[in-house]
Amino acid sequence: VARRVAGALIRLAAKFGDPAPEGLLLQVPLTRADIAGMTGSTTESVSRAMSAMRRDGIIDTGRKWTAITDMPALRDIADGG
Repeated sequence: VARRVAGALIRLAAKFGDPAPEGLLLQVPLTRADIAGMTGSTTESVSRAMSAMRRDGIIDTGRKWTAITDMPALRDIADGG
């Protein structure tokens, strides 16, 4: 699941990401359910995967935004690492 979530975030960042001091900022309201639908996962699985990424400093999230703070690490997850 983490691999699919990472891939979805990378694709979204390529389309909607804006450079910001904290990293690449996605200022789109994106719920866990939205990401679950994009990745064929449950909201619970997406929540666990994103919580782990946040804990590891790879992403940060807010109510209506997601920031990718460590793109190389996110790409590593997407590549199965």
